[in-house]
Amino acid sequence: MRYTLLLMLFASFLHGQFDYGCDGERYINEVLPDIEKTTVIYGSNLDVTGELIDLSMDIYSPKNDDANGRPAIVFAHGGSFIGGSRDEMDDICRRYARSGYVSATIDYRLLNLFQGLPDSVKALDIAVKASHDMKGAIRWFKNSAINDGNPYNIDPDMMFIGGYSAGAVTALITGILDEDEATLPFIVDLLEENGGFQGTTGNPDYLPLGEEIRGIVNYSGAIYDLSWFDEEDPIVASYHGTADETVPYDYAFVVVLGQEIVPLHGSGSFHEHLDELGIDNYLYTVPGGGHVDIYFGAEYEEERTEALANSDTIFGTIICGTLVDVEDIEYLTVKTFPNPTETMLFFEGLSSSATIRIYNAAGELISESSYNNGLDVSAFTAGVFYYTAQDESSTYAGKFIKL
Repeated sequence: MRYTLLLMLFASFLHGQFDYGCDGERYINEVLPDIEKTTVIYGSNLDVTGELIDLSMDIYSPKNDDANGRPAIVFAHGGSFIGGSRDEMDDICRRYARSGYVSATIDYRLLNLFQGLPDSVKALDIAVKASHDMKGAIRWFKNSAINDGNPYNIDPDMMFIGGYSAGAVTALITGILDEDEATLPFIVDLLEENGGFQGTTGNPDYLPLGEEIRGIVNYSGAIYDLSWFDEEDPIVASYHGTADETVPYDYAFVVVLGQEIVPLHGSGSFHEHLDELGIDNYLYTVPGGGHVDIYFGAEYEEERTEALANSDTIFGTIICGTLVDVEDIEYLTVKTFPNPTETMLFFEGLSSSATIRIYNAAGELISESSYNNGLDVSAFTAGVFYYTAQDESSTYAGKFIKL
């Protein structure tokens, strides 16, 4: 397993008119069992044959929910851009809805195999089309909240996206690529041929609403160009197997029906790049895991559960600001090492008289002790924990991962 997580614990994105129902359980656990599913047409566009097609979206909302405003998350299915359907993301959408989100799974435009397998340019073209469709879905949600009575009770400024395989490629392009980063001539041409950076999917009146999102769930996806990443991007939480035979874990060709299509940077490659840049990111690596078995194989149930729990904590922290009650204190940071750790955690520059308080992902205090030149966490379960450290002069706060 490999983790990288540098989130600022106490950054808060809360908006005055929304409280999100943060209670230490919501967004971390599945606390809302009753779900309502509706289907809408969020836009239309020309497919690869030139036919105008409608694009639908299934929306999953928690019932009997008293939260004043909710985050929304939009998913795209896999299928190598040649197949798949939105109902394949039904389970993950229901899971997020039970945790308090409004979740959705979308149609997006696909290739037509009667035209043969694509070359690299056609493959990137369909990825751009799919990204434009996801942008149209994001704008549809934002408009529903701002101009259409907010029927799903969402905060249009607290949206996330995600996907599996081709759907993850779609989400990464949607959330990472900025207009000024599209500098390669053939990428510029592809965008222009598809109606510009925002595309033409959906109502053109919604274009000014934009497509800003807070985070990306990347299930076995990849991206074309590492230069598309910068420190202003939303955080990416990834889950990927090292033996993926379809979408590379590192940098290699995507393989569709046995044919090499286009070289992409998989999760291992681009997360290493993010580490080098010092950009917040999270990757759960599954050694020996393939493209499908890490999601459905019983042998990987523990890995799936842990990866989902950790990404839940990351997004929950973004939504709620902090899961620990730390009001009215100015917090500084202190270096912790090794982080992640299996046994001991050390704090650089902290006096031995400092008091260390450890909180779990739900914000519950689980340990309080004097620092004494090291903290033994070997008895803790694997996962993400928060700490506050108070000495004679300052209070520090942060996060660590127990392996």
